[in-house]
Parts: sequence; structure tokens; C-alpha cells
Amino acid sequence: MIHGAVEFAAGVFDTYFVSDMQTLAAGDMNIDTRLAGIEKRRPAEMFLALGKPLPRMGIWPESCVTQARSEKRRRSIVRLVADYMVENADDQKAAETAEWAAEAIMLSIDRMAESATYDVVGSAMQEGSASIVLALASSVSTRAPQYRVMVRFDVDVWDT
Repeated sequence: MIHGAVEFAAGVFDTYFVSDMQTLAAGDMNIDTRLAGIEKRRPAEMFLALGKPLPRMGIWPESCVTQARSEKRRRSIVRLVADYMVENADDQKAAETAEWAAEAIMLSIDRMAESATYDVVGSAMQEGSASIVLALASSVSTRAPQYRVMVRFDVDVWDT
């Protein structure tokens, strides 16, 4: 259930995130629409510690609400986090990129129901089942300013 939700979400983000960023930021030269990679099961702290280039997104499970199997199936609500980090010497460009990234992440989440497999029914379908936090992740020091976007969202999974 948890493994499947992470794999499914990472695949949807890999397919749609960059094109959504490019569409949203069309003509805005301040926005960095690249994505250096998607890190499954790694929050930003981990890929930063590993020296991975930015912008980058981590997809990791935060929690799961589930139950015993009933009629050979189990329904689980897996809370995932899309953890995006961008860095830019211009703090305004980094902040704007983070704002657009939050919207692009939500567009990918919107597509998860369309891309659903037999075991993933949908994502963030209930009111309040997705939340977005944007934060300055580093101050101006030896590194360029870094902005972090964390989108927490639920994925509805049926196990067989």
C-alpha cells in the first residue's frame, strides 16, 4: 500500500511536473522550470546532505491510515509529501519558482485520479486533504537562497 502509493505518485510527477511548470510559467523568465530529479523516499534534508543538484523533488510517505482486509481487499489512505527545493542567487526568482512549483505539484496531484491504476483510486479528493507549506530554507550566506515547498496529500489505495 505505502510502496505502491510512492511509486505511483513519483511516476505521475515524473510525467507531468516539468511540462506543467513550463505551461504555468510561459513567458516568465524569472521561473526555473527545470527539475534535476525526483528522489523517492527522500525528504529535502536527505538530498541536500547528499549534495544533489537543485531544483529537485522528493516524494516520501508521512503516514498511512488503514484497516484489516475485508473481502480480500484493504483500503488505505496514504499521506505523501511532495518535497520540492529550489535555489537561486536571486531570492525573488527562487520564491516565484517555489510558488509556481506548488501549483504544478497540485496539477500533477489533480492528474492522479485520471492516471489511477486498479489499486490507486484517487488523490486529495476530500476537502482539506492537501496542504501546502512554502518556506525559506536557507538564509543568504555562502549558498544562494533556497526555497522549499512541501505539499502533503492523501492517496486512496486499495490492496488486494
